[in-house]
Amino acid sequence: MKFSVILFLIISNFAIAQIPAGYYNGCGGSGNALKLKVHNVLKQNHASLGYASLWNSFYTTDVKPNGKLWDMYSFVFSGTQPYEFTLGTNQCGQYSAEGDCYNREHTWPQTYFGSADPMVCDLHQVFPTDGHVNGVHGNDPYGIVTNVNKTTLQGAKSGNSNSYSSWSNNVFEPIDSFKGDIARAYFYMNARYTTEDAGWGNWTMANGAELTSEAITLLLNWHHLDPVSQKEIDRNEEIFKIQGNRNAFIDHPEFADCIWGTTTCVALTNKDVVKNSYSITSTMNELIVNSTSIDGDIQFEIYNLNGQLLIKNNLVGNKISIANLVEGMYYIKLNNSNNTYTNRFIK
Repeated sequence: MKFSVILFLIISNFAIAQIPAGYYNGCGGSGNALKLKVHNVLKQNHASLGYASLWNSFYTTDVKPNGKLWDMYSFVFSGTQPYEFTLGTNQCGQYSAEGDCYNREHTWPQTYFGSADPMVCDLHQVFPTDGHVNGVHGNDPYGIVTNVNKTTLQGAKSGNSNSYSSWSNNVFEPIDSFKGDIARAYFYMNARYTTEDAGWGNWTMANGAELTSEAITLLLNWHHLDPVSQKEIDRNEEIFKIQGNRNAFIDHPEFADCIWGTTTCVALTNKDVVKNSYSITSTMNELIVNSTSIDGDIQFEIYNLNGQLLIKNNLVGNKISIANLVEGMYYIKLNNSNNTYTNRFIK
């Protein structure tokens, strides 16, 4: 029996990305085998538009609802913003203090890939950030600061760390709300450029494009601490329009645990993309499945971001209770004998 589903995930006005049908076909399994599958997807249609193009790209990839620049090194989620940048007007230039201007931050320092193309202008790892804070970060690895030397106006920190056994100098620690963004940028870089990293340097966080074990431990923790946000989803969509590829770890956060953790991902097919339009509202206690026609017995499964199955049952009516789930991001799968539909939701 077949069914077609318009999936209304009843959550907090959180718009799910429109991943093209079949984009991740065949991406399943674990470890390096899955990473190579993701690599082959990400390199297709990846257009490099040049380093100078980044300034114009930021007008759509990194704009806040109020029209100002979204800077991960200054934005705070509550209270008064320490400062805001006007796109174009506040572009660096010279700077001497926070709030002077914004420039182009390579989260993966460009010195380790020789400032080569396309890495140097890859929007999935280049963000507009305060010039002064970008300088504070410099080429230091990301990590957990144990002895603070400097705290930014936003609350990011620079200082000594125990994150790496071979590194005794400073690390840079963004605020919790953006740690997942950094982690998923690094996962992208590893997957996108694996096997294409001849000439890349080795450093604390990576050998070539391959993440070190200590970096993997740190970044997986950050990936789980700070799940995918609406900002990342929107940015991923805009980058896709500009350079033609996506960040797989925003579209499918479970890939990170399947590649660098202990989880195995089921191979995706066209059936894993909900092709009909859908929308999201909010409730904390239930999901509602609305469909033009659902035939046969439908089973649903709910997973956390670690790939652990939390709930498995048959769909009765069109409501699914999530009252016992803690707040966070989850995946739901609807299955019958012929079709599987998968989507994310946040409680």
